[in-house]
Amino acid sequence: AALADSIIETLGSIDPAQPFCLWTHFMDTHVPYVSGAGRTWYRQTPDYLRALGHRTDYGPGIVFDLKPQRPEDGEGFSALYDAAVLSTDCEIGRIIDALDRLGLRDDTLVVISGDHGEELGEHGNWGHYFLLYEHNTRVPMMFHHPSFDERRVGELTTIMDFAPTVTELLGVPPVDDWEGRPVTSPEVARRGHVLMETFYGGNCLFEHRPLYFAVRTEELSYLWKE
Repeated sequence: AALADSIIETLGSIDPAQPFCLWTHFMDTHVPYVSGAGRTWYRQTPDYLRALGHRTDYGPGIVFDLKPQRPEDGEGFSALYDAAVLSTDCEIGRIIDALDRLGLRDDTLVVISGDHGEELGEHGNWGHYFLLYEHNTRVPMMFHHPSFDERRVGELTTIMDFAPTVTELLGVPPVDDWEGRPVTSPEVARRGHVLMETFYGGNCLFEHRPLYFAVRTEELSYLWKE
């Protein structure tokens, strides 16, 4: 909520006659799954849980242990993650409302993307270990303007397509050596597979970390670890 406040304040200082690019990164859907505003955000968590149809007695404190300490806490982790997603969605909505209120909406491209998913007990993991299973690699990527017709791209896309799609929509030339392509391009429509790679576990000395690799088609995934 504080981050959204800062973005809204910045929007209020923008000259509508000048082009602008404003980027922000919400972290609330990372452990400990914060849902609410201010130092007492946890008092608002039951409201988000209730709105989602979850039990409201999951204490946010269980997530500070990074993984469930008791078998029954697993359901609570998942519910609190959902609450954090809803809370973040509400804050993004406040930013969209500010664009409308300030008269910027009709001349602004709004883009939302996730960088990775979250493991909530799948394969025995909690948080994100950058494994290349679908629950970690299937992330949202949305481009919106009031003039757009709703369209769902069914082809295989990757985060590398993010920047080329933005430049395509804005009529800005892409960078020549970008590997990604606009999500609505014929090249993406013809894709039979995408490649994914990450570093699994360990510290940030990449040369000492094993490569973790995957190939994804529309129906299958092949995962390989060095």
